[in-house]
Amino acid sequence: TTTTTTTSTSSTSTSAKTCDVTYKLNIFNSPVFTGDAPADFSSLLTNNGSVVIADLPFPDVAISPNPLVNASTIISGWDMENLFFQYDVLTDTAYFGIDCGTKAGMVGSGICGDADGDGDPGAAAPWLQGRDYPFYTKTESFLVLFDTDCDEQTPAAGNPYHVAVGIPEQSGLEGFATYKWEAGFDFFNAPNEIDVNNVEPCCTSELFGYNQSLPGQFNPGPSAAQPDLEFKVSNFSKLPGFSFSPGESFEFAVDIIHGGGRGDTSIGEDGLHATICVEATPTTTTPAPTTTTTTT
Repeated sequence: TTTTTTTSTSSTSTSAKTCDVTYKLNIFNSPVFTGDAPADFSSLLTNNGSVVIADLPFPDVAISPNPLVNASTIISGWDMENLFFQYDVLTDTAYFGIDCGTKAGMVGSGICGDADGDGDPGAAAPWLQGRDYPFYTKTESFLVLFDTDCDEQTPAAGNPYHVAVGIPEQSGLEGFATYKWEAGFDFFNAPNEIDVNNVEPCCTSELFGYNQSLPGQFNPGPSAAQPDLEFKVSNFSKLPGFSFSPGESFEFAVDIIHGGGRGDTSIGEDGLHATICVEATPTTTTPAPTTTTTTT
């Protein structure tokens, strides 16, 4: 399976960092998750309360030629269109949304994890050479890898990551967590290398649509009604590698891996790399008045 990693094309410069987006830190309402990332973050975008990183070009996940379908017209549910981000400084909580998009004139459900894009994220279409497992089970995964000190700004370069949030292979929705990142991990094989018992205790993460307080009970994954992946990370400033306190400026880079691994052998995987710079609101200090006495 081939992974396509895309970096946003527009960038600005903050200090020595190259920022794909710059988020102006302020006090905003946090998004209310419904499973529709563009809708949930749209009002915040209007008020500059969140940022969006486009995964360009879109679509870019390859599907092998197939005699049963025109593969070039199909958008896989591994294909990410946008990444949304918002940070709540009052609660030290980061909010993320991954939008698996659609495009006019092409076939695709826009449901994250629906490998063949046929609208059923838990079953393979007749033409698919492989499996479309339900609810991110078996070989399916999505991981957001965090480089919290921006010591590398290219994917897989120098193993720069400090923590991973998401669903490793063979773990399903119940495996969603914040995981420790080991120095020996390989970027492209990370979904298979992460130890589901090696959870990072500092910062809990919650995936919308899955109630982690009810282990063993059925909880829905992405669907037509709730097509996107949305999650939050608590105690965000405590992630390994960060050195800021809430209210201060900070930067971090993310690399996202989203795909079916060896299960859907005829469909590629998607990746997204972005550096996000968060700038604190400047404060103005008024000098104390001084009194000058002149003696004549």
